[in-house]
Amino acid sequence: MRSHRPTVLLLIAALCCVVLVATGCSMATLAYRNAPTLIGWRAGSYFDLDSDQRAEFEQRLERVHAWHRREELPRVIATLREARRRIDGEVSIVDAKWLAAAVQDHYRKAAARIVDESADLIPTLRPEQFAALERKFAEVDKEFVEEWIDASPEDIRDARIERVTKRAEEWLGRLEPDQRKWLRARLDEIPTDYRAARADRLRRQAEFLALLRGDAVAMRARLDRSTVLAPLKRWVIDWDHGRSPSELARIDRLMGDYSELYVELINRATPEQRDHLRGRVDAYIEALSKQLP
Repeated sequence: MRSHRPTVLLLIAALCCVVLVATGCSMATLAYRNAPTLIGWRAGSYFDLDSDQRAEFEQRLERVHAWHRREELPRVIATLREARRRIDGEVSIVDAKWLAAAVQDHYRKAAARIVDESADLIPTLRPEQFAALERKFAEVDKEFVEEWIDASPEDIRDARIERVTKRAEEWLGRLEPDQRKWLRARLDEIPTDYRAARADRLRRQAEFLALLRGDAVAMRARLDRSTVLAPLKRWVIDWDHGRSPSELARIDRLMGDYSELYVELINRATPEQRDHLRGRVDAYIEALSKQLP
């Protein structure tokens, strides 16, 4: 499934955990080096930013990028080194929870920084740019519904298996037939409620639009900046805020199920696949170390 997070502010994840989503260390290095331009381009596609707004946004992202290289990138590399140490032995659910918490911590620090740096652009947003963002949300939602709700159960199952298999093989190399069979059976044991996921995303999108519109008015009125931005920063950092107890429980179960799946898969890896995994992590460490100032 493609990512459907509802704001370009969340693309700051490309700065703090690009190594976890890129398809190779060369792509990770390229994406990290050019993150301000890439994020600025993506922001333009969501908000239909004019040339002056995009240039200003990218300039501010350059400052975030410089801060990240100086302050956060060493911590990202340290996380990778610790992950590399942990995969030398049997992996446990404790390791999976540690990694999830570490990535979330990297994300939160970088996301808060980008909100602080880019907030002065909010009062420059015009009504037609909010409308452009709403159209983009609708376009993404339409694609999601077609792929994960309106498709047949068989097609959804196949797409899910393909996605998880591809992700696993990026890190472990080619899975063997018995591993693929096990993975298919294991995924069938994990329920996924795409309608609930969609409802949660639509709720957060509506909240984001309301916050942006309100902040634009408040900042034009020169109200206290930190007070105005506090709810937006909380929205960006705390994804659980506003979720019902049942939705929190659903997400917690899903994350736990997938964590257990990946832990089991790594522990089932052949020696060659383990070497492939270690090599991938080592390559990321080496490539990102070259980006340190």
